[in-house]
Amino acid sequence: MNHVGPLVKEWSTFFSVLGGATATLLGLLFVAVSLHGRAIHEEQNSGFFRLARLTLSNYLMLLSLSLQMLVPVEREMQFRMVWAITAVVGLFWTIKLFWEIRKNGQKPDPFISRSYRAAFLSYILLFVLGSWRFTDFKETLTFIMLPVMFLVFGSIRNSWGLMTMIKPNS
Repeated sequence: MNHVGPLVKEWSTFFSVLGGATATLLGLLFVAVSLHGRAIHEEQNSGFFRLARLTLSNYLMLLSLSLQMLVPVEREMQFRMVWAITAVVGLFWTIKLFWEIRKNGQKPDPFISRSYRAAFLSYILLFVLGSWRFTDFKETLTFIMLPVMFLVFGSIRNSWGLMTMIKPNS
């Protein structure tokens, strides 16, 4: 088995910052939803309500991932399992929320569709990097930043969209 504890310790600052930033951005999401509390539940904005749920799940997945990476574990396979499980849960939730939009016969707003595609691709990439051992662990830690940053910036974009794009029924 591959001992990776010292290598992961080098990344602990990154994952600490990721966890703190995610918690802060989660607060921004709550502000966005609170500002549009009534409007977000109107039929014309139902896609945005599901977008808020997607963004919440993305932030929770990022927070979970960052906390799990700070747990002192020595084996590479344990980290890979965490990434794969996080990806599967995030992927399931993303598909479930998008399916809710489609089964209601709604055509999602392009902004919302792009948000779902970005989350879907991020979770697929996280799963691939977490599941298959095609590179050494140090390179994998570097590559894992790609889906993590997609989720962070995509969720920031979603939160901003929730702040600015919801229109109350007048």
